[in-house]
Amino acid sequence: MKHSLIRKLIVAGLAASAISIATAQDLTAAQVKSRLEAAGYTNVQNVKKEGDHFDAMATKDGKRVALDVDARTGAITPEEKNEKNKSGK
Repeated sequence: MKHSLIRKLIVAGLAASAISIATAQDLTAAQVKSRLEAAGYTNVQNVKKEGDHFDAMATKDGKRVALDVDARTGAITPEEKNEKNKSGK
């Protein structure tokens, strides 16, 4: 009985470890592009990993937008651009 319990604990521990490893993986650039297209973005370009997120450019509703995509969750956030800072004013 003692060996059976130990085996069950080992199997449970390995299963939990495998789940943690699987969920800890970051998305790939191809997966990010697919998610953006599924969310209605077109002409997705320049998908590049920057730390814990991806930067990308895409078109939505006829407007070109810069996007941040969380590398783990895939959450899409439009980047805030301050036009005054870009123009030097």
